[in-house]
Order: sequence, then C-alpha cells, then structure tokens
Amino acid sequence: MTAISGWVGTGAGLITIGVCVVAFMFVRHLPKFSHPLIHRALIIGMYCGAAAVLVTTIGQYALRVIRDIVGFFGGFSSGIGRVALIITAVLLLLSVAIAVIKLPEPGAAYLAIGLVVVLALVPGGFLHQFYAVTAIPGQQAAGQLSAWLGG
Repeated sequence: MTAISGWVGTGAGLITIGVCVVAFMFVRHLPKFSHPLIHRALIIGMYCGAAAVLVTTIGQYALRVIRDIVGFFGGFSSGIGRVALIITAVLLLLSVAIAVIKLPEPGAAYLAIGLVVVLALVPGGFLHQFYAVTAIPGQQAAGQLSAWLGG
C-alpha cells in the first residue's frame, strides 16, 4: 500500500474526481431547477480534483511524459509548440469559464480536467499565474472533501 500512496498521495484528488463522476450519473434524478447549480459545482469539483492530482507523484510523472513526448516535436519552450499550448489554454479557460458562468454543461467538467493539465504545462505568463493562484485553493478543497467523505 505504501507504493500506491507514494504515487497518488492522499488520494484526495482521485476521490474528488470520482465523487464528481458518480454525482453526474445521478443529477438527472434531481429537480430540473437544481441542475445548473449542481453542474457548476461539479465542474469546479473536477478542476479542484485535477489540481490535487497534479501535485502528486503520478501527476508530475504524467506532466513529464507529456513534456517528453512534445519534446520530440520541438517542445513547449519556443516556436509553434508554445503558441499551440497558449491558444489551447486560452480556449479551454474560456470554455470552462463560460460553462461555469452562463451555460453549465456536464461535458465542461472533463474540459476542466484538461484545463488544469494544460495550464500546468504553460511555461509562464498570465496563464501559468492563473494556474498557480487557483491550484492551491483547489487542492485544499479536494482535501477537505476527501476528509469529509472519510478518505
């Protein structure tokens, strides 16, 4: 068990993501007027869970593998790779922001997971600062939810 806990840390991020995925299956049984609020909460929960997973060993390993794979094509540090990463990050950020503010769709929760990964890959600037500012509260929220659930 210690090897698994060494890779996934406390498991708070995985527990949060798992709870959100299970909750998505049962939202349709609740009254229609509650769906937008619950979808917003689940989108934010998925973002928090992904932020908590990225600080674990498995999250850092995944980021390193992504950087290594992209390194075969020139990397993110300069050129077209950086431009593509920044454009992707901006579009994902706008999609998730619009989903949280205006049109909360269940699919946006999975975009929120991708958003955290892409923002963690951005080497610097406003987008990386946005990740740095939102990741710590997201990790704390995932830890609190995990502790509340007994994980």
